[in-house]
Amino acid sequence: MQILKSDNIRNQTVKNLNLITYYKIDTLQPKWKAKLIEVFQGNITFNITKFSAVEIEVLDKSPEMAAKIANEIAGLVDVTIMEMQKETSQQAFALVQKKHDDQIKYVNILQDSLKIYMELGIIDYESQVERYTEQLSVAILQGKTSAIKSLEEKLDIFAKHGAKFTKFRDLFSYEKKQLAFLRSKLEEAQLDANNLLSHKFVLDYATPADKKHAPKRMLIVLISVMSAFLLTFVFLLIKDSISNLTELKQD
Repeated sequence: MQILKSDNIRNQTVKNLNLITYYKIDTLQPKWKAKLIEVFQGNITFNITKFSAVEIEVLDKSPEMAAKIANEIAGLVDVTIMEMQKETSQQAFALVQKKHDDQIKYVNILQDSLKIYMELGIIDYESQVERYTEQLSVAILQGKTSAIKSLEEKLDIFAKHGAKFTKFRDLFSYEKKQLAFLRSKLEEAQLDANNLLSHKFVLDYATPADKKHAPKRMLIVLISVMSAFLLTFVFLLIKDSISNLTELKQD
């Protein structure tokens, strides 16, 4: 209902149907806009039916123009909602796009950090430590001094950098999953921004009425005169009855 009664709907309807000229609004007058709004709003009524549908009623001297105005408003409602949806979808897309781009940068930073440790020979921390430890035990049993020294140096590197490596590795794995999630959301947001659906379903388009829905001015005046006459007649009857009662009491 707020959209139906919005300034945007009214102004666009007035513009599209040239209602300023049709209503003979003098734009040279200081309050012509207020007059236009008064005439426009006075001729149009919005109702919610028991089935939650919106009913647009337009009263006009021309049945054809009344139908045009009603159908124009119905069409503009859909356009307005789609424009609002488009703006919201584009904002959502821009927000997800920024988060996605920021996530790519963050994942790349983590990947660069991992490369530093990989250059030191740390590729698969747990399995490498297990393998080097077994090899060291064998080398000690066999008394291979050079092998022992080499393996101890490798294990020292793992002991020194292993904790940081596993931290970056696990974080990198988690953030890659987050990036995949954001990528799917970005695709959804892009689809929402590019595929706007209609929000209205017209049950019945407005058609020119066969008869005027408003009583003729002469009929209104006649009813007013008859009502006044009837009230006067009733008043005289009451007055006469009171006079008769007073006379009876005096007798």
